Amino acid sequence: SDLIDGSKFWRPQSVLHKWLQKTLADSRAKYILVFSHYPVLSSSGHSELDKHGRYRGRAMRESRKYLMPLCIKYNVTAFIAGHEHCYERSEVETLTAITSGGAGAPSYGQRDNWEKHNPYSKVFYKGLNYLAFTVTPDELRMDAIAVIMPDGEKKEGEEKIDRRVWQPRPQSQ
Repeated sequence: SDLIDGSKFWRPQSVLHKWLQKTLADSRAKYILVFSHYPVLSSSGHSELDKHGRYRGRAMRESRKYLMPLCIKYNVTAFIAGHEHCYERSEVETLTAITSGGAGAPSYGQRDNWEKHNPYSKVFYKGLNYLAFTVTPDELRMDAIAVIMPDGEKKEGEEKIDRRVWQPRPQSQ
Protein backbone atom coordinates (compact mmCIF):
# COMPACT_ATOMS: atom_id res chain seq x y z
CA SER A 1 0.00 0.00 0.00
CA ASP A 2 3.01 2.30 -0.30
CA LEU A 3 2.68 4.94 -3.00
CA ILE A 4 5.44 6.25 -5.22
CA ASP A 5 5.74 10.03 -5.09
CA GLY A 6 7.33 10.78 -8.44
CA SER A 7 8.10 14.37 -7.45
CA LYS A 8 10.69 13.14 -4.91
CA PHE A 9 14.31 12.37 -5.77
CA TRP A 10 14.77 8.72 -6.82
CA ARG A 11 18.49 8.77 -7.63
CA PRO A 12 20.29 5.47 -6.88
CA GLN A 13 21.89 6.57 -3.58
CA SER A 14 18.67 8.07 -2.19
CA VAL A 15 16.74 6.52 0.68
CA LEU A 16 13.68 6.21 -1.56
CA HIS A 17 15.57 4.36 -4.30
CA LYS A 18 17.06 1.95 -1.76
CA TRP A 19 13.63 1.40 -0.18
CA LEU A 20 11.99 0.63 -3.54
CA GLN A 21 14.83 -1.65 -4.61
CA LYS A 22 14.59 -3.68 -1.38
CA THR A 23 10.79 -3.81 -1.56
CA LEU A 24 10.84 -5.07 -5.14
CA ALA A 25 13.72 -7.50 -4.54
CA ASP A 26 11.96 -9.05 -1.52
CA SER A 27 8.55 -9.40 -3.18
CA ARG A 28 7.22 -12.82 -4.11
CA ALA A 29 3.85 -11.43 -5.23
CA LYS A 30 2.27 -12.85 -8.36
CA TYR A 31 1.84 -9.33 -9.74
CA ILE A 32 3.45 -6.03 -8.81
CA LEU A 33 1.77 -2.79 -9.83
CA VAL A 34 3.73 0.40 -9.15
CA PHE A 35 1.61 3.56 -9.04
CA SER A 36 2.93 7.09 -9.45
CA HIS A 37 1.62 10.41 -10.59
CA TYR A 38 4.36 10.81 -13.22
CA PRO A 39 4.69 8.30 -16.08
CA VAL A 40 7.95 6.64 -17.07
CA LEU A 41 7.02 6.94 -20.77
CA SER A 42 4.83 9.38 -22.67
CA SER A 43 4.16 10.63 -26.17
CA SER A 44 1.67 13.26 -25.06
CA GLY A 45 1.42 16.73 -23.51
CA HIS A 46 4.17 16.80 -20.86
CA SER A 47 6.68 14.74 -22.85
CA GLU A 48 8.57 17.72 -24.25
CA LEU A 49 12.20 16.75 -24.93
CA ASP A 50 15.37 18.74 -24.28
CA LYS A 51 18.27 18.98 -26.74
CA HIS A 52 19.61 15.63 -25.43
CA GLY A 53 16.35 13.79 -26.12
CA ARG A 54 15.35 13.57 -22.41
CA TYR A 55 12.04 14.67 -20.93
CA ARG A 56 12.28 18.30 -19.81
CA GLY A 57 10.28 17.81 -16.62
CA ARG A 58 12.47 16.51 -13.78
CA ALA A 59 9.85 14.15 -12.34
CA MET A 60 9.21 12.40 -15.67
CA ARG A 61 12.91 12.39 -16.57
CA GLU A 62 13.85 10.80 -13.24
CA SER A 63 10.96 8.33 -13.40
CA ARG A 64 12.24 7.11 -16.76
CA LYS A 65 15.91 7.16 -15.76
CA TYR A 66 15.68 5.66 -12.26
CA LEU A 67 12.31 4.01 -11.66
CA MET A 68 11.87 2.27 -15.01
CA PRO A 69 15.17 0.31 -14.76
CA LEU A 70 14.28 -0.87 -11.25
CA CYS A 71 10.87 -2.02 -12.43
CA ILE A 72 12.42 -3.92 -15.34
CA LYS A 73 15.15 -5.47 -13.15
CA TYR A 74 12.65 -6.77 -10.59
CA ASN A 75 10.02 -7.88 -13.11
CA VAL A 76 7.32 -5.41 -12.11
CA THR A 77 4.07 -6.24 -13.89
CA ALA A 78 3.07 -2.66 -14.68
CA PHE A 79 3.96 0.93 -13.87
CA ILE A 80 0.73 2.94 -13.77
CA ALA A 81 0.58 6.73 -13.75
CA GLY A 82 -1.56 9.73 -14.53
CA HIS A 83 -0.29 13.28 -15.17
CA GLU A 84 -0.94 13.10 -18.93
CA HIS A 85 -4.60 13.64 -19.84
CA CYS A 86 -4.97 10.58 -22.06
CA TYR A 87 -4.62 6.79 -22.07
CA GLU A 88 -1.39 5.25 -23.30
CA ARG A 89 0.05 1.76 -22.98
CA SER A 90 3.73 1.22 -23.67
CA GLU A 91 5.73 -2.01 -23.65
CA VAL A 92 9.47 -1.88 -22.96
CA GLU A 93 11.36 -5.10 -22.31
CA THR A 94 9.37 -6.90 -19.57
CA LEU A 95 7.56 -3.79 -18.29
CA THR A 96 4.14 -2.47 -19.23
CA ALA A 97 3.85 1.28 -18.66
CA ILE A 98 0.31 2.64 -18.50
CA THR A 99 -0.86 6.23 -18.34
CA SER A 100 -4.49 6.80 -17.46
CA GLY A 101 -5.00 10.47 -16.78
CA GLY A 102 -8.29 11.02 -18.55
CA ALA A 103 -10.52 11.82 -15.61
CA GLY A 104 -12.00 15.12 -16.62
CA ALA A 105 -9.41 17.75 -17.52
CA PRO A 106 -9.00 18.69 -21.20
CA SER A 107 -7.43 15.77 -23.09
CA TYR A 108 -3.97 15.70 -24.65
CA GLY A 109 -3.26 14.20 -28.04
CA GLN A 110 -0.06 12.58 -29.19
CA ARG A 111 2.75 14.93 -30.13
CA ASP A 112 3.99 15.33 -33.68
CA ASN A 113 6.84 12.85 -34.12
CA TRP A 114 5.53 11.01 -31.06
CA GLU A 115 7.90 8.09 -31.76
CA LYS A 116 10.81 10.29 -30.56
CA HIS A 117 9.03 10.91 -27.26
CA ASN A 118 7.95 7.32 -26.69
CA PRO A 119 9.07 4.67 -29.19
CA TYR A 120 7.44 1.98 -27.00
CA SER A 121 3.86 3.24 -27.35
CA LYS A 122 1.40 0.52 -28.40
CA VAL A 123 -2.03 2.03 -27.72
CA PHE A 124 -3.02 5.69 -27.39
CA TYR A 125 -6.42 7.25 -26.72
CA LYS A 126 -7.20 10.94 -26.34
CA GLY A 127 -10.24 11.21 -24.13
CA LEU A 128 -11.87 10.43 -20.82
CA ASN A 129 -10.96 6.97 -19.55
CA TYR A 130 -10.51 4.69 -16.56
CA LEU A 131 -8.94 1.31 -15.80
CA ALA A 132 -10.67 -1.84 -14.52
CA PHE A 133 -8.62 -4.75 -13.13
CA THR A 134 -9.67 -8.37 -12.71
CA VAL A 135 -7.50 -10.84 -10.80
CA THR A 136 -7.96 -14.60 -11.04
CA PRO A 137 -5.65 -17.37 -9.82
CA ASP A 138 -4.13 -17.59 -13.30
CA GLU A 139 -4.04 -14.03 -14.63
CA LEU A 140 -4.33 -10.30 -14.07
CA ARG A 141 -6.47 -8.51 -16.65
CA MET A 142 -6.64 -4.77 -17.21
CA ASP A 143 -9.30 -3.15 -19.37
CA ALA A 144 -8.95 0.48 -20.36
CA ILE A 145 -12.41 1.95 -20.79
CA ALA A 146 -13.31 5.10 -22.72
CA VAL A 147 -16.11 7.19 -21.28
CA ILE A 148 -18.12 8.48 -24.21
CA MET A 149 -19.88 11.75 -23.49
CA PRO A 150 -22.96 12.89 -25.38
CA ASP A 151 -21.72 15.21 -28.12
CA GLY A 152 -24.31 14.82 -30.82
CA GLU A 153 -22.39 12.16 -32.74
CA LYS A 154 -21.42 9.51 -30.22
CA LYS A 155 -23.71 7.65 -27.93
CA GLU A 156 -23.42 8.12 -24.20
CA GLY A 157 -21.79 5.18 -22.42
CA GLU A 158 -18.51 3.31 -22.44
CA GLU A 159 -16.34 1.36 -24.85
CA LYS A 160 -13.18 -0.67 -24.40
CA ILE A 161 -9.97 1.01 -25.58
CA ASP A 162 -7.49 -1.70 -24.69
CA ARG A 163 -7.00 -4.95 -22.82
CA ARG A 164 -3.76 -6.29 -21.36
CA VAL A 165 -3.46 -9.68 -19.68
CA TRP A 166 -0.49 -10.76 -17.56
CA GLN A 167 0.54 -14.17 -16.26
CA PRO A 168 2.04 -14.50 -12.76
CA ARG A 169 5.64 -13.34 -12.32
CA PRO A 170 8.21 -16.19 -12.34
CA GLN A 171 9.65 -15.14 -8.97
CA SER A 172 6.27 -15.52 -7.28
CA GLN A 173 6.62 -19.30 -6.90
